[in-house]
Amino acid sequence: INGGKFDIFMSADEHLIHQLQEKKILKNDGNVYVQGKLVFWLSKRIFSEQIELETLQIFLKSKRVNKVAIANPSLAPYGKAAEQVLRKWQYWPEISKKIIMGENIGQVAQFAMSGSVQVAVLPVSLTMHPEMQKIGFVLPIPDELYEPIFQKMALLSNDKVAKEFYQFILDKQNKKIWEKHGFTVPN
Repeated sequence: INGGKFDIFMSADEHLIHQLQEKKILKNDGNVYVQGKLVFWLSKRIFSEQIELETLQIFLKSKRVNKVAIANPSLAPYGKAAEQVLRKWQYWPEISKKIIMGENIGQVAQFAMSGSVQVAVLPVSLTMHPEMQKIGFVLPIPDELYEPIFQKMALLSNDKVAKEFYQFILDKQNKKIWEKHGFTVPN
């Protein structure tokens, strides 16, 4: 936050909210507003059709795929989840040599869009862009392969408009909007 004047802090990493709580910066305990979902994005330059997870594991080991992009696991919750998924696979030692790390999940999406990588592990929300769908396939990753990615927000001020906006984000009537953009809304 670095001394800036903000009313609401929203994070893909709920642990950052916990750190701000410990520093007594927050005006409330915060709320999880969505849960992120992880997918493999596969370049159509390499993959001519949709494949299954088991087949992808074999492809990732092969020479046809030489770059797999994930966000830096030590900085980004989506990167941490991506690493959890890949480490569970039999071919992790071979796959790990092909990993290209982005500083954040946005940079991983840029790697995919530019054609720099054949496979990227991304949130569903970033793969819904028409350009991403035009140049790649999306392969869902089962939730049980990684720890849930709870995106949390908290109030930093007692501003009336900020509180109203905060409540608007949490309103269950917005569930369909979040889901339309690739998120799950916790109960």
